[in-house]
Amino acid sequence: MGSGGIDWGLWLLAAGVTALMVAFFVFVGTTAFTRLRRLIGLIDAWPQIRRARVAAEARAGGRHPFWLRAARGLVLIALAGVLTIIIWRRFI
Repeated sequence: MGSGGIDWGLWLLAAGVTALMVAFFVFVGTTAFTRLRRLIGLIDAWPQIRRARVAAEARAGGRHPFWLRAARGLVLIALAGVLTIIIWRRFI
């Protein structure tokens, strides 16, 4: 590594870093493109998916019973109330 020589190690390091960056951005780009295509496919197929879910729900005997939906609602309201009390006591 004299004053007039080419530092080949530095060039190899730069080439390796550049190759890793290119590979990373290609990977991220292809992953984003694939996920975008899957999302577009899901949006296009949503009516068929919804019809299949409704048909499966009808075959299974309908929606959940009213008492179960009411219990879920009460639990959610109670959790919201507890959270409100905690925030109220903490900040006020």
